[in-house]
Amino acid sequence: MPTLATEAVLFLSSFSPLFVVFGLLQSFGHGVASYVCYGIAAASLLVLFISLRVWRTLSPNRVTIERARQRDADTIAYVATYIVPFATLGVDSWRSRAALLLFLVLVGVLYVRAHLFYVNPVLSLIGYRIFEATTASGRVMLVISPRSYMAVNAQIDVRTLSDYIFIEVDAAARPH
Repeated sequence: MPTLATEAVLFLSSFSPLFVVFGLLQSFGHGVASYVCYGIAAASLLVLFISLRVWRTLSPNRVTIERARQRDADTIAYVATYIVPFATLGVDSWRSRAALLLFLVLVGVLYVRAHLFYVNPVLSLIGYRIFEATTASGRVMLVISPRSYMAVNAQIDVRTLSDYIFIEVDAAARPH
């Protein structure tokens, strides 16, 4: 899967809970606007789950992990920093809605420019964790994995999602 497509899937699906909140709060108006928010959320989740199935079919690369540390706190910081303020913003005028939309675009640009594609609360909800790992060859990588712990010298099979983001999708390690 091309890097751009992978990053787009991870980006859009990371915002799906926010679009549900927008729909529930009718942030962009009543009726059609709320249904558009729900549609965006549903479509991005559907594409994520299809992508997870496709990623399982990619050729694996076996790597030996020399060091690893959890990066799950990045997801919590993401949720607390961006989603909570969105949910509490009153949007009863076109100016409020324009400000909300501008803020959403700003967060999106920052997310893309900072390469935070791995930060995805939906993946966390379905059982995946994020690790920053260094391989025996010295390569630093981010691994999205169903494991709760990554041991030193563990040999894992990963699929490449982008230049430095990998996903472990082995049947034995898959979340339940």
